[in-house]
Amino acid sequence: MLGYIVEATTKPVLYALLAAVLWGGSTVAGRYLLKRFSFPFITSLRYLFGAIFLFGLVLAEGQLGEIFKLNMTSIAFFLIIAYIPGFLGLFIYYYGLKGTKASIATICELAYPVSAVIVNWVFLGSALSFWQIIGTLVLLVSITLLSYENSKMK
Repeated sequence: MLGYIVEATTKPVLYALLAAVLWGGSTVAGRYLLKRFSFPFITSLRYLFGAIFLFGLVLAEGQLGEIFKLNMTSIAFFLIIAYIPGFLGLFIYYYGLKGTKASIATICELAYPVSAVIVNWVFLGSALSFWQIIGTLVLLVSITLLSYENSKMK
């Protein structure tokens, strides 16, 4: 359904933009909700709403049948990846977010893709493209400037 509307080359870009908007929005919403709820509850909500959204996306793409093709090993690896680094990481993140401005935290989260690119380059031999280097530099400069501005405010 959605696949016929948007070109295959455009769809990944739109998904990436949507992911960035949802991630940033959930960070801001999570920071706001931390005033009223515990960080374990907020972490659980983020996982729950993420799962609901992804299930809706699978339905919209007409790919529900693909889920039933997974074997137990794939499901086990998925759960391990989702809950050990994923849930544990978000749990620690929301604990730390209690004392950080959401605007700063949203930008600092961009360090994750930078670190992934560097790990791929150093450990997997995947050379960086020109645009990856430029993007990494922009993110690092942004994070540094935001941290500097934040420290001046205190």
